[in-house]
Amino acid sequence: MVPISNGNRALLADMLGTPPEALGATSLETRHTESLFGALLKRGDMFMAMVRTYTPASGELSEQFDQANGAQTSAKNLAWSHAAFIAAFASRKAAANTA
Repeated sequence: MVPISNGNRALLADMLGTPPEALGATSLETRHTESLFGALLKRGDMFMAMVRTYTPASGELSEQFDQANGAQTSAKNLAWSHAAFIAAFASRKAAANTA
């Protein structure tokens, strides 16, 4: 069950591509929960694809990607950037196994 509050109603509606008033009063209906799960996986996959596109063959990951052209910027080759990618990959794999 996904609770609905004033703080998350607009985000949930946006993720589901539905008007906020179409959501339940206090929690998402099962059909919305399944749609939200798919929408969140798709959004995460978009981030992973962006990382894949702009990571050089060497595998180096900088702290940030330039929003205009995707070039890696800021601190270069950070361990926590690699750790974050590994954690995201593992989480995506786990999510796919629960779908």
